[in-house]
Amino acid sequence: MTTNFFKPVVAVIALISLWMLSGCAATQTAISKRNLDVQTKMSSTVFLDPVAPEKMTIFVQVRNTSDKQLELDGAIRTAIQGHCT
Repeated sequence: MTTNFFKPVVAVIALISLWMLSGCAATQTAISKRNLDVQTKMSSTVFLDPVAPEKMTIFVQVRNTSDKQLELDGAIRTAIQGHCT
């Protein structure tokens, strides 16, 4: 009778122990990567001098250098056109 009671208890204790040890492994990884430094830099920035709107010709080329799918072409073109008129 006692072996039927102890088998599930031992199994539960073993599972809880494994679960806690896996948490320790994740904590160790987080501690080792705590000083992770990510730097995002733009390749080139252009500043334009103020000019009369009729003399403005602006060529826009937008490149996404991140790993995120962003559709910014239209928004940037609209913002530039709205600001220049």
